[in-house]
Amino acid sequence: MEDKAVILYIDDEFLNLTAFEILFKKKYTIFSTNTPQEALEIIKTNKVDVVIADQKMPVMTGVELLKKIIELDNSILRIIHSGYIDDPEIKKATDDGTAHFILDKPLNRNIMILVISLRHFVFANF
Repeated sequence: MEDKAVILYIDDEFLNLTAFEILFKKKYTIFSTNTPQEALEIIKTNKVDVVIADQKMPVMTGVELLKKIIELDNSILRIIHSGYIDDPEIKKATDDGTAHFILDKPLNRNIMILVISLRHFVFANF
């Protein structure tokens, strides 16, 4: 049986936060916030396995947030979840390792579960 991942979901839209929590709260431990600043505080005070960040947010983009998260803990699986997957900043983030995965909105529960389950393999040394 897979261990229960701790996920931090960041999105500036309340409905997206609520939907994510409803869909995944039985399977995972969920932290969620609508601000990148609070996300960084959660990372500093909790063990988080997976970060899923929206790209288009006020104050900083999801990619900018992931860069700050890397400075705090590089062992977190990092996912951008966006309706704007053609954004050049997002494409560059996967090329340079800032984001491990890009997932398109709207939320697809099965794909999200599959990607989260890959967290053990992303950091494995082959």
